[in-house]
Amino acid sequence: MDKERWRRRGDPRPDPRGETSFDELAKGLANGTISRRQALRWMGGALAGAALASVPGVAFAAAGGNSACDEFCHANFSGRAAGECTSAGAHGTGPCYECTLGIGPGPNFVPPDCSPGQEFNPTTCQCEFQCGPGVDCAGGTYTICGEETGQFCTCVDRLEGGTVCGQNSCGPPCTSSDECAQLLGPGAVCQAPDTGCCGQTCIAACGAATVAAGISTGESNVPSS
Repeated sequence: MDKERWRRRGDPRPDPRGETSFDELAKGLANGTISRRQALRWMGGALAGAALASVPGVAFAAAGGNSACDEFCHANFSGRAAGECTSAGAHGTGPCYECTLGIGPGPNFVPPDCSPGQEFNPTTCQCEFQCGPGVDCAGGTYTICGEETGQFCTCVDRLEGGTVCGQNSCGPPCTSSDECAQLLGPGAVCQAPDTGCCGQTCIAACGAATVAAGISTGESNVPSS
């Protein structure tokens, strides 16, 4: 039954489509065309609808579907993985609500609150100290960063591009930052060649646990003064 037919027929009950306004409800109670029980039933339904709308998955679907998530999923995944990504997004989870390494933040991702002096890096999907130029061993220059950690850290040029704040300790040789992260923990990077004194080696993230003696070469990444 549509709303206009419902009005023309003079049905005293609340709109069956749930479109009765609170003003209509108040008028109905005042003139006796709506009973107290009917009013309470209508209000209960309205409150239940509001509660459902606050649930991430339901609100996402009700707001016009998950088109942004669907586009993101099919642009970054294929086949079954794309479908699983879209399905998870409809329930308020999955890559659409996360930051994925190699892909970046999903359309509904909310960056975390980082510690003082740090900002969220969408490339590495983590909070990092902001950096200036990396170490120039040949030129004898470097930029100090991450002093809040109590460690001596400097800005490091990442092999894949960009600059991050890393410890002043040379790790093993590397071919990718992913390789270093597996070895030294989140945030570790493979330093670009011909930059720091360590050369193309793994550099642990500033603030992370000190690199174990068995992994570190014991050499410094900055030029000696």
